[in-house]
Amino acid sequence: MKPCWFHPEALAEADEAVAFYKEQQPALEVRFLEALNDTISRIRRNP
Repeated sequence: MKPCWFHPEALAEADEAVAFYKEQQPALEVRFLEALNDTISRIRRNP
C-alpha cells in the first residue's frame, strides 16, 4: 500500500465534519469516519 499524508487544512476539515455529524445524529460521525477510512484505503491500494 502506498503511504499517504494529509494537509493540515484537510485534517481540520475532516475534524469539522466529524463534529458536525456528531451533532446531527448519534453515531453518525462513526459512519462518516468509517466511510472516509474505507475511501482512503481504496485510494492507497489503487492510486
